Amino acid sequence: MLDNGMEGSISKIIMNHTVTTSYVGILNEAGSGGVVVLDRYAPDVGNKIFVKRHHFNGAPFGMKVVVEYSYEQNGQHFGKIVEVLGNPENPAVATLGILRRYGLATELSDAVLQEASQAPKDPAPSEIEEELLRGRADHRDQKTITIDGLDAKDLDDALYAEKIGDNYHLWVHIADVSYYIRPGSEMDKEAFERGNSVYLPDLVLPMLPPQISNGIASLHPGVDRFTMTCWLEINDDGIVNRGEVYPSVINSSARLSYEEVEPVLKGENELQEDRPEGLKEVLLLMLELSQALRLQRERRGSLEFEFPETKIDVDSEGKPIDVRRAKIGLSNKIIEDFMLAANEFVAEIATRHQLPVIYRVHDRPDADKLQQFQLLARQLGLGYSIGQEPRPRDIAFILKDLQGKTYEPTLSQLLLRAMAKAEYSANNDGHYALAARDYLHFTAPIRRYADLIVHRSLKLGRNYRTTKKEKTRLMDIAKHVSCTERIAVAAERDSVTYMTALYLSEHIGTEYEAVISGFSSAAFYVQLDNTAEGAVLYRTLPDYYTYLENELAARNEDTGVVLRLGDKVRVKLKKVDINLLHIDFELVRHDSGTGVGSPKQAPAITGGKRDVRQTRSGGKSGSGRGRSKDKSRGRTKGSSKGHSKDSSKGRSRDSSKGYSKDGSRNRSGRSSNRSRPRKQKRK
Repeated sequence: MLDNGMEGSISKIIMNHTVTTSYVGILNEAGSGGVVVLDRYAPDVGNKIFVKRHHFNGAPFGMKVVVEYSYEQNGQHFGKIVEVLGNPENPAVATLGILRRYGLATELSDAVLQEASQAPKDPAPSEIEEELLRGRADHRDQKTITIDGLDAKDLDDALYAEKIGDNYHLWVHIADVSYYIRPGSEMDKEAFERGNSVYLPDLVLPMLPPQISNGIASLHPGVDRFTMTCWLEINDDGIVNRGEVYPSVINSSARLSYEEVEPVLKGENELQEDRPEGLKEVLLLMLELSQALRLQRERRGSLEFEFPETKIDVDSEGKPIDVRRAKIGLSNKIIEDFMLAANEFVAEIATRHQLPVIYRVHDRPDADKLQQFQLLARQLGLGYSIGQEPRPRDIAFILKDLQGKTYEPTLSQLLLRAMAKAEYSANNDGHYALAARDYLHFTAPIRRYADLIVHRSLKLGRNYRTTKKEKTRLMDIAKHVSCTERIAVAAERDSVTYMTALYLSEHIGTEYEAVISGFSSAAFYVQLDNTAEGAVLYRTLPDYYTYLENELAARNEDTGVVLRLGDKVRVKLKKVDINLLHIDFELVRHDSGTGVGSPKQAPAITGGKRDVRQTRSGGKSGSGRGRSKDKSRGRTKGSSKGHSKDSSKGRSRDSSKGYSKDGSRNRSGRSSNRSRPRKQKRK
């Protein structure tokens, strides 16, 4: 979540203070002037800014605009319109509003484009030979592959694996972005400012120019590419015996997709006929290794928060044509497991050699919030016990117990709120959620600036020592990219929420199967199978309902039936507000007893409920019942939530010597006893 000062507004950082200057909303008529109703509530100005007619800047009523705050008068906030974005029902305008809200740049400067235009389409043979003479390892005869989504263009990681004796050998090749993006260059300055790429359903804002991210750095099949390679020897238990990190050159043998690989791994289909011979066997070996790595992480207590992700398909005009739950299959897990292993190993190397890198850290959970979760779990009849200083495996036990239950997403989300937020740091403070002592991001330098810093550091000499000035610089970079990451997550979440609401607005009256995902004093919330969320207002129900705050439930006072987290329901879509992103349903059927807690009628819990009688206007009086028949019910709104996983996907490259686990570096980047075959994989 963004800091409150950044919600719903365009912000600038001035002398370490966030100064909010502009907001996004819809211009409506108000007396002799107008009022901009903001898309998002802003703590400093509320939800509206008045505009005098001579400050309209030609904006017609009903348009989405950018309004700049000017002054306060008699308790009202006034401003002037500085940009007219367009019709708020146009998806492109809505996306532009999100970009303006978070101050995201849409265009690259002429200087950056000019510099990017100098990049070659492919590295020249003479350039490759020169790099090989400098010690870059040659893996072009290795049958490396990439596995990505069908629409991916920035292919930043390639993989290969084989088994030698009792051990697996894994090569993770990451695009050597640092070879092309030199410190202080125009592209480097722009990449730093952006911090990371931003992926919206209908738009991608790349950190690097397309000539780099989709061109010379992207690991396309059949062309030579410079990479940074992490080679690992892993035993049957998923434990890394040894490894190296070094610059290399590869030539990917195949560009695979999750859609093609998944049925092959499940034994439901074969690869395309034109794929390299023996590739299926390599994929099955990768699956075997992936499962060993995953089991090893589980044994040490790594946390697996599994939240549903939303996949949105859009047409040529950017309008959503389908919203569905993204499928996370075996092929996705292979990529994730290999990227996590590479990131962790590189972090260990960086720590051992005291390299000036940026770590990915995750602090211990908040003890008070954990106790609140434990209290709630007990109220729900779940006997979880959490100590004052829980180990990761203690939390992992709860998450595993929740798996597959209808209320898993909600309780996992509540547990996640007790967790610290992962962030970037110049100090290696460990990663609690991964139960890892050393962790950083190495695998995505095309889309994350922190990874680019890591790649550059890996090319420094073995005797390099970080100076105080360098440490301060790293701290500033870590703080900055942590902020840009939060902005990207918020923008992506808002875009998914808008696209989901826009899609549903075309399906008013449709009935859906859903589960209850939350409660408030005015409504209970449901999540559809496609991940969309909305509200069922108590005032639309036929009886009185009492909100049981401590239990996160609502009781029908006429029948005693209790609505509980995870209960299965059938709902009908009644109303969608695509500007305020309110999604309202009405209850069609309630399958009592299918969620958390006792299926029996629950007696009132002393002190465990908050009685609130809903009023016609949506206000609340002290009694505590949300009535459905009469008109004393409050309105509420649905909300969509976006969850992001700290995955280690990415691309990167380096052009210098290699690091091995035992602390030695050898210029060839090769293992001391055997040369490694060339297969690669990404993410």
